[in-house]
Amino acid sequence: DGLVATPCSLHVYADELSKNAYHGALRVDSKSLEASAGIARAYLSQQSTIAGLSEQGADVENLSIQLAEGTLAVHALGRDAVDLSLAMCTEANDSATGAVACRLLAHMATEGTPGLTAALNSGDGALRSEAAVAMGQIAHREKSSGLGGAVVASLGEAIGREVLRIAVVIDSDDERGAAIAEALTGGGMLAHHWNSGASGVALLHRVPGVDVIVLAETLDDLTADQVLDEIARDDRTANVPVVLVAADVETASDNYGDRCAAFMTGAAELSVVEGVLSATLNDDRARANDVAARAAGVVVKLANAGCDLSGALAGVAAAI
Repeated sequence: DGLVATPCSLHVYADELSKNAYHGALRVDSKSLEASAGIARAYLSQQSTIAGLSEQGADVENLSIQLAEGTLAVHALGRDAVDLSLAMCTEANDSATGAVACRLLAHMATEGTPGLTAALNSGDGALRSEAAVAMGQIAHREKSSGLGGAVVASLGEAIGREVLRIAVVIDSDDERGAAIAEALTGGGMLAHHWNSGASGVALLHRVPGVDVIVLAETLDDLTADQVLDEIARDDRTANVPVVLVAADVETASDNYGDRCAAFMTGAAELSVVEGVLSATLNDDRARANDVAARAAGVVVKLANAGCDLSGALAGVAAAI
């Protein structure tokens, strides 16, 4: 009879349980840095989750309390707790939460930390990049003359990392489908061609991070309506833009309206797909572009301060 329910969003439920457990550990040992770091990691994980939901267009108003509470909490817990939480993230391959910790440490730390060093040496490219950016920002702010070669190399890696777009072509006309896929590949994308609606729908679930789907209006097995319904029904593909290939673009536009992002007649109209892609990026690729831009900004500042950045030149040249 003493239990009281506390409403909690499913998105942050696991982190709320984690915080409760670590608070219990603090009641046992109030000086436990591991417990403080666990609480910091839970708050940082919530910030990462909420940011991801917001980027996807979800309404996160009901999570604003967790967001505000987390911002205050991680600063109150202190640099050492945040740094240890980053080490925890690195060990667990939790790059999303680790990236938030790196960005926070860039403002909290006055020199390189064990957590940032661990992240810099991790096998996760995104985490290495975030750690390098943070350490570069710290070095510039503190006017540090000693910038390790690993930091410089990782900054170059972040700037020069290739961000591939992934396209899926579903077209029973093998010649046309292959031509579209070839044109997309020539335009710098990674393109997959499947010649039936059923195989296209089934295999879409196996290709992570699809940026655009090129769908033929006429297929041998399914109707375009059925494929569009399947795409819209799956959370992984619901927001992926679809370009419909049709003999009569005007009629297709009338029939399918806002269910498709654009319409084209064949491979010669690659600019239609490029126009759709220019308006959106897959989340992972958007994050890669973001960290590349921030890494480039740090390199400019360090170059102006006279730092030796020869180790980053290959990445910079690759980006150019």
